[in-house]
Amino acid sequence: IVYARSWRARPVLSACMGVMRLCLILVVTALLMGPSIMPQTMRRPKRPTVTIMLDTSASMQSRDMADMSRIDFAVSRWLNRERLAELGRSFDVALIGFDESPRAWTQAALGRDGAELAVGQVSNIAKSVSRTLSILDSSDRGTALLLLSDGRDTHNQSMRPVALAAATRSIPIHVV
Repeated sequence: IVYARSWRARPVLSACMGVMRLCLILVVTALLMGPSIMPQTMRRPKRPTVTIMLDTSASMQSRDMADMSRIDFAVSRWLNRERLAELGRSFDVALIGFDESPRAWTQAALGRDGAELAVGQVSNIAKSVSRTLSILDSSDRGTALLLLSDGRDTHNQSMRPVALAAATRSIPIHVV
């Protein structure tokens, strides 16, 4: 009844008010429904990274692994072409050798004899793992570190601070 009276008295103003009310109802309805179509991201999702650290200190030349040196056993068991190819299907694989300090490796370096690989005079596991952790991107979901070592740290440093730093950054360290 009220709208009929105002329509008769002022038809143009009533029509404008009606259109404004209808627009307001549509806007509120759209806001309450929320977005129903999410745009697809244009970037390809980043694959998780697994960083494999191999101890290259002289202690890895000990021949106590099925008549093989420790380093030859680690390379043949964990770092062979098939295993790295399998890991490469799901992860970006980074190879790092370490004794006194860490250094990047290529897959081709693993083809050399273990006596050529394990030439470091000291093994500083805690420092090498700590340095490697500092360059890893912990924002990448799935980032992990695999440590292949005999566990003989010539500096006798505790791994506890390194493990706590890794846990704080949500980077698991798997030790073999």
